[in-house]
Amino acid sequence: MPTLEEIVSTTRHRLLGVGSYHDRSCELNQELDEGSPQVVVDEIPGGKAGGIIEIGLEKIRIKRSDSATNTMTAYAFGRGYDGSLQSSHAVGSEVVFSPMIPAITIAREVNSVLNSLYPMLYAVRTLDTVYSHTPETPFVLPAEAVDVVAVFRSEIHGDGWGRVDEWRFEPDSGQGFIAAVPPGRNIRVVYATRIGLFDLTDPNVVDSDFATVTGLEDRVSNLLGAGVAARLAAYFDMGKLGATGAEARVDGGGKAAGVGINVADRFYQEFQAGLDQEAAVLHKQHPIRLHREKMGYRWSW
Repeated sequence: MPTLEEIVSTTRHRLLGVGSYHDRSCELNQELDEGSPQVVVDEIPGGKAGGIIEIGLEKIRIKRSDSATNTMTAYAFGRGYDGSLQSSHAVGSEVVFSPMIPAITIAREVNSVLNSLYPMLYAVRTLDTVYSHTPETPFVLPAEAVDVVAVFRSEIHGDGWGRVDEWRFEPDSGQGFIAAVPPGRNIRVVYATRIGLFDLTDPNVVDSDFATVTGLEDRVSNLLGAGVAARLAAYFDMGKLGATGAEARVDGGGKAAGVGINVADRFYQEFQAGLDQEAAVLHKQHPIRLHREKMGYRWSW
C-alpha cells in the first residue's frame, strides 16, 4: 500500500537516480514544536548551516547556526517557509539541508497530477442502503457522486442482486436519484467520484495510504510518479541538479544544458501511455453505462 512518503521518494529516484544523490542530512536531537525557531540536531554537517532545511513536508529558512550546541535558529518568518506545512517534529526526524527537490514541491505536484486525471480516471464507490423515494423525501446520492456506474436491487428470494436498468440521476438538482426499485427494497448504487487529493494541511499526511485517499488502485501510484516527474523535470534543469538517473544518462549524463526538457518529454510519454492503459482498464471494469430512463417514474411491481 503506497503512501505519499513513498511516492515522494520514488519520484526523486526517477529524477535523480536511485542511490545517486545524497542530500546532506542529520536528525533532530530535541522535539521541534510548531512555531519554535530553535532546531536542535545531533550534528551540523560542515559545522555551518544556513539557507533552507527540510523536515517532512516543512521547509525552514535558517538565519544562523551554533556548531557548539548544534542549534540552528530560524528567521521569524522561517517556519513553514515557502507556504509549506508548519508542524511539530519528533526526536529522530530527518533534517535535510538544501534539498535538491523539496518534498513539499513533489507533494503539491502529486495533487496537481491527481486533479488532472479526472474525468479520464475516476474513483468508484458503492452505496448499500434501503431505497425510499417520495416527493416529500426524495432519495439522494452522496454529494461526492458525479455519475452512476451501475444500480442493483436485492432479489426477493435469495441473497443475490439483480441489475436495475431504469433510473435517473440529477446531480444538478440536489443529487436526486430515482430508480425502478420498490420502496423498502435494498439497493446498491455503484457510482463515480472525483479522485481524492492528499490533505497537505495534515501533519501526518505523508503516512496516508494512496488508495484510501484517492479511491484509485495502488498500481496507479506508479503512473502518478511519472506524471509528477514529467512536470518537475522541465523546471529543475537536470544538468544543474547533477542527475544521473537512467533517463538523464541517455541525454548525455544529465549535464547538457536543457536536458531537463528532454527528460520531461520521456516521462510524459511514459505517463500518457500508462494513463491510456489505466483508463482502458477502468472503463472495462467500471464503465459509466447507458440506462433506460422513464420520465414517468411511477412504476408498479
